[in-house]
Order: sequence, then C-alpha cells, then structure tokens
Amino acid sequence: MNGQLSINGSIKDNSFNKLKSNKTVKHLEISYGNVDDDWHLIGELNQLVSLSIKDSFVDFQSFYSALAKLKNLEQITYNYYCFFNKQKNDQLKNIIINIKTFQIDFPKDDEPDFDFNNYLKETYKKKFHSIFEIKNCEKIFLNLEEVIFTNYQKFKTLVKEFDSTEKKLFEKIIYWGMESSVLKKFKKLNEISIDKEKNINLLSLGVFDIIQNKNFNNLGIELNGIKNITLDKILKDINILDISYVEDNNKLINKKNLNLDKYSKILNTSSTINSSLSINPNKLYEIQYGYNKKWKVKKNKDIINIFNDNIETIIFSDVISFIDLSSDDSARKKAEVFSKIFKNLKDLKNIIFDFNGSDLNNIESNYNYFLTIFIHNIIKMNNSKQYCKYYGKPR
Repeated sequence: MNGQLSINGSIKDNSFNKLKSNKTVKHLEISYGNVDDDWHLIGELNQLVSLSIKDSFVDFQSFYSALAKLKNLEQITYNYYCFFNKQKNDQLKNIIINIKTFQIDFPKDDEPDFDFNNYLKETYKKKFHSIFEIKNCEKIFLNLEEVIFTNYQKFKTLVKEFDSTEKKLFEKIIYWGMESSVLKKFKKLNEISIDKEKNINLLSLGVFDIIQNKNFNNLGIELNGIKNITLDKILKDINILDISYVEDNNKLINKKNLNLDKYSKILNTSSTINSSLSINPNKLYEIQYGYNKKWKVKKNKDIINIFNDNIETIIFSDVISFIDLSSDDSARKKAEVFSKIFKNLKDLKNIIFDFNGSDLNNIESNYNYFLTIFIHNIIKMNNSKQYCKYYGKPR
C-alpha cells in the first residue's frame, strides 16, 4: 500500500522520530508505544487517512489532541491489547475527530490471553480504548458512520473469565460503553460489523439477544448489513446444524461457530455460501423415566423453526459425547426421539459423524447399539436420500 509506514514505540525500539521525515504518510501503524512517546507528532501528518495502534500504552490526552488536527483521517483501529491512561474524570474538551470508522481487532483463536483477572490486577476492564467510554463521545466523533469488530467470538470467549458483573454486562451490550442510550446520540452511525467477513450468523456470535432489545432495535443501525433482524431472517440463511455440547451452556443455541473448512471435501450442499448453527442436544428432548415411557421432543417453537427445510447437513462435531448413553434402553429411546426431530428435514443431504481424535478403545456396546439404530432410522427417512459420513482419524 502506497504511503504506508509502520513504527515501534519505546517499549521495543523507539522509531517515533520517523514521523518527522514521513509527513505525507497516509496509512500509519504503531506498535509497542508507551505513554512517554511523542504521540503529538501524529498531529503533523496532514495526509493521514488511517491509523492502527497495536500492543501499546497510549497517552490519552496527547493522542486524541493530535488526532483532532487531522482533517483527512477516516479510520482508527486498535487491537485488543491497547491501553489508554485515561482516568475516570478525564475529558476531551473542544475537539472534533473526523473519523468515519472505528475498529477493534480481537486476538485470533490460537493467540494467548495476556489479561489479568485477580485481586491485584483486572486489566481486562482497564483498557479504556473504546471511544464510547469517552464522555460526550458523540460530540467528539460526530461523523462516525461505522464500527467494526474482528475476531469478536474470541472476545466472547474471553468474557467467560470476567467477573460476574461484567459477564452480565456483555449479555446486554456489544462492547464497552455501547449502551443504546449512548449509540442513539450518534446521528450518522448506521452500521456495526461483527466478524462480517466470516459469514457467522448472529446467533452463533452471541449478540442476537442484545440486538433484539427494543432500545437497540429502535436505533435503526444495520448489523452486518441487516436492519430489523429477526430470528426468521437468520434461520433462513442457515443450512448446516452442528449438534454438540458446549460447556456451561444451558440454552438451546450454543454460542459457537463450527469450522466448516475441515469438512469441505465431504460436504454436499446446494449453496455456495454455507452458514451453520450449533445446537445443544440436551435441550431438544425430555427424558421420561420408566421402561415403557418414550422420550419426548421438547415443546419449543424454536426447535421447529431451526429444523426446517433449509437444512441440508447435520454435523455431530462431538459424536462421542452424543452417543454416550448408560443403557440399551436409553439408546433406543434417544434414537427414536431424534427420528422425530429430523423428520421434517426434507432436503437433508449429509449427516457427518466427527470421530477425529476420539479414543474408540473404551467405546461401550450401547454406544454402538445407539449408533446402529440411529443410522437405520435415518436411512428409512425421506426415501433414503441422506448420506451418513464419518470424518477424522480416531486414536
């Protein structure tokens, strides 16, 4: 990219002085900055269009005062491990920052968590890098049009380690400071993008309940290009169901996004873009105790809406947990109740059992019994159009 410059701050090998001789730079990336660095020098880059800050401890006042001088600046991006030395009552007075886009990049799935959460340090709540935490932010960033989050699912994973107060907070808001009462003050804000490039549905992202809140819905903000989002709109685009257990989830829908790439060689779908939803199997049926009592499908309209004609593939990504049953009687009843759940899937083309990495040496006989009955029932359904497939190498 023409006009691009990357520099380090004093946490590593300070190269802030490069800004003095590169005043025509348009795209600037700063890593490992510290509060003592010369953040004010950014204010001399009159042609700067985009600015990215990574792994830095930023001086709140001098940094934003510098940005206010940049009339061509359109976007600022922070990675998750950017900290600002903002105090509780700090304000930015009489400045306007012209950006149209604000972006937060969360760590990738395979990257470690560098935060602390103990009685000495709670770094996860002291970053202060969200512009929505700044008092009167709507008057400072009055031209803001779009907010972008990348790798947001990683953030939802990190939230599980937060204190109970913050866990509850992020069931109501997308990110720090983004209460509906704050967002409604931004006159030009019209879109929030969350992992948009990954084509993850909003149920799997764990934000559907947030945006269904009446106060958020009334904002008229598009989320991933969709306005007035309903459950029906989301389910209409889902053609793959992942049936698996997720620890500590007691709801029907898991906040999980299945990696479909690893199944690409055995998937058979009519859609060029596949979208999956992860379902907790324990929330699909009710166990009836007694030898002659059949298990029942739960009376939940969401089950009917989820298992619809759009579904072409069922994946059991944790098949060993799914077939873990205590008796042949339980195996028979579970196979029967899932036949009822699957009976309306008229376009089902694939059922994939993922055994990758599973230890098959300790498989009980009733596991095999259940799988045999289950597959037999599937083959009988809908003129045997379904194809059962096995994925991965057991150990």
